[in-house]
Amino acid sequence: MRVKIEGNVLTVVTDIPKAVVDRGIADLKAYDDKQNEVYRISMSEAGNLAPFGISANTVIDGKLALVLVEAIDFTREDFIRKYGKAVVAAQKFCPIIANAAASEEELLEAAFA
Repeated sequence: MRVKIEGNVLTVVTDIPKAVVDRGIADLKAYDDKQNEVYRISMSEAGNLAPFGISANTVIDGKLALVLVEAIDFTREDFIRKYGKAVVAAQKFCPIIANAAASEEELLEAAFA
């Protein structure tokens, strides 16, 4: 996962290939040990970043990504204060979901080979 701040724009590129979403096979959610959903990756036009999920609004290098534009005077510190916990959660859960999705797709492809 990559996170970049340029001026008043935050860009988060996940580990999830757009092709995974297009196929619609994999469950893009993370669960705790009691099978409660704790994190979700999705796509929407508006996009959103929260400690419990990311809603991508674009694709960069073939991966789901989120581009958020804030007020012109928004600083790096403002981004950290507003989105810091959500970015940390994304860094934790995006690789887990990406690996699970790849495994799930491999198992399904093998089952129907």
